[in-house]
Amino acid sequence: MRLSEKEIQEIFTSLKEGRSLDIVYREKLFETNHKCELIWDGKEAKEEKLISDFKILEDFIYTQNICDSNKVVKTELVNSDYLLEDWSNKLIHGDNKLILASLKKGKLRDQVNKIGGIKLIYIDPPFDVGTDFKMDLTIDSEASSESLETISQIAYHDSWGSQEESYLSMIYERIKIAYSLLHDDGFMFVHCDYRIDAYLRLIMDELFGKSCFVNQIIWRRKGGSALKGMACLSNAHDIILCYSKKQGTRINSIYSDASSEYINKQFKYKDPDGRAYMVNVMRSPSPRPNLKYNYKGYKTPPNGWSVPRKTMDKLDAEGRLHYPESKNKQIYKKIYLDEYPGQLINTLWTNIPALKGNNKEILGYPTQKPEALLERIIKIGSRPGDLVFDFFCGSGTTCAVAEKLGRKWIGADNGQLAIHITKKRLLDLRSYSSQLNSQKTYFQLLTLGNDEKQYFIDKLECSSEDEQPKSKKGENFQRLVLRTYKAKPINGFTLISGKKSDKYVAIWKTSKRCPWSFIKDVIHEAISESITKVEILSFDYDFGLLNIAEELAKEEGIDLSLKYIPRDIFNANAIKKENLTFYNSSFLKIKTSIRDGQAVITMQNYSISKSNPTEEAKPDFRQWVDIIDYWSVGFMCKRLQQFAVDKNNVGDQFNSCRDLLFENHWQSYRTSSRKIICLTTPPLQIPENAKYMVAKARDLFGNESIKVHKF
Repeated sequence: MRLSEKEIQEIFTSLKEGRSLDIVYREKLFETNHKCELIWDGKEAKEEKLISDFKILEDFIYTQNICDSNKVVKTELVNSDYLLEDWSNKLIHGDNKLILASLKKGKLRDQVNKIGGIKLIYIDPPFDVGTDFKMDLTIDSEASSESLETISQIAYHDSWGSQEESYLSMIYERIKIAYSLLHDDGFMFVHCDYRIDAYLRLIMDELFGKSCFVNQIIWRRKGGSALKGMACLSNAHDIILCYSKKQGTRINSIYSDASSEYINKQFKYKDPDGRAYMVNVMRSPSPRPNLKYNYKGYKTPPNGWSVPRKTMDKLDAEGRLHYPESKNKQIYKKIYLDEYPGQLINTLWTNIPALKGNNKEILGYPTQKPEALLERIIKIGSRPGDLVFDFFCGSGTTCAVAEKLGRKWIGADNGQLAIHITKKRLLDLRSYSSQLNSQKTYFQLLTLGNDEKQYFIDKLECSSEDEQPKSKKGENFQRLVLRTYKAKPINGFTLISGKKSDKYVAIWKTSKRCPWSFIKDVIHEAISESITKVEILSFDYDFGLLNIAEELAKEEGIDLSLKYIPRDIFNANAIKKENLTFYNSSFLKIKTSIRDGQAVITMQNYSISKSNPTEEAKPDFRQWVDIIDYWSVGFMCKRLQQFAVDKNNVGDQFNSCRDLLFENHWQSYRTSSRKIICLTTPPLQIPENAKYMVAKARDLFGNESIKVHKF
């Protein structure tokens, strides 16, 4: 396209000054179909490459009891390699953009297609509120009826700074991949409010097409305000946008119960046997020759009846016609009350209240939606056996309702707390569902493993935001960790890179588990530099090290602490708001009693302090039992080279059971209605081929500890 000299100069000036091109020049320089779309700086549909396939961390079997000391729990080994041949529902922990990319290009895509593809996607994404949502967790003492304290944990970050562009890019990229994953006969529902509904409507129109818009649903989540004066009207509703993948795909008809007032008013007629009914007109909306006929002295309506004569005779024979006394009036069809399905729902949903008060559904998770809302959505957009997907699953309402309605499901979330709450919620389904107890059903916990964290480390290294020159791999990540940990960077050491108070800090700069060789080298450097207090920061540690590393360091005169780098270290808003905690390593102590092919396991101690619990340590309920939120026991058949580490013969290679599939055969956990946790398992039948028994505990702060018993 020919441009004038003035236009060329204006384009050159804009590019030189780093300003965005005017929309007029964009249209002249680049191809466009001139459709209406939302444009913002940085808008692009950059799709992430497949960084990894999913790794199964745990299998959960619904058919086991939670706690019953008088009944032997039967167990079986699933023996999964990568994925079960038969479908098992998936709960995926990780960044949902990377999860979507892996679902699109990875091995799991074939299995999804094999069962018919994803038929329904529902998301309730952050609304760009500009704040962090917290969940209050009460530490209840088992030793007394008094509550010790309440702690707050970040459930999720809903803040993208002052720039709306970053939020729009986030949601745009994810919805675009979700569109490509959706089956041709599928639907997508997007939950939003007044903050982003206009943006999302335009984004959905662009990605799905205006012709695939189905409905904009208004959900009234609260009533009116009692305040006498307000600056603006109270926001009482949310918006749910519904789009089909293919134009013309029909939703399922859903009915709601009619009010008693409506029933009393409409069903005022009765048959001789007392059967109540209401009447419905039988006029055709448009003229058709075969619908025009007189019937038993009643004249045809102007456009004819709504059914042909043969159908009219059938209805008459069944007693389903209402004849007025005057032949000048028209015949009506009877609608019997005992066959009345209710009223077809429309786009205004006023009969599903938000969760409040003592509602038994409430889990304490912020922005949790009622199950009735998801039940209606899932019934509208899917059928039993279909696959439902929610990649902002939060507290797991979509997954739980899909399970109850006989749908297959995939749920994903980046929040550790969200995944933990969803996991407990799904396990708790069996407490009241006899249907679930009667069948053998599984769900699995998946992640992208260390590859996900390494992806963000590598991305950080490629970033140009840090003006300091990159001298070694992982330097930008190291600076980020030191800044977040509030440690002062120091030079002159090989491995030690910072200092906080009187302790020196060393950082393991990859996503892999920190090995003994690194810890050993840090200890040697501390000794050579006459340093007595050292902290090592890592995402994780080789299994076995946590039990003895600090003890070995102490023998060398080094006060060593192993701490975990928080998962949200790459979240700029979490760092800015100082919401990250570097927890100490945790320890679990159990006692195993085996008799007649059965095992009884007792949790004896748990600690997130520096020292490892000793044999003589007595349980302090106010220190460890009260903060245990969940623990489980499972059996494993795969042979592992080394689980326990001998402090006199510490090697450089360790195998971790976290790399292998952990099959949960028994769990005990706290819920809002069940505060007490069982410290002793019922007798667990040891599977014939089991080689190891694994116990895993999780505290209220999100720390996990594992203990292994070898048979």
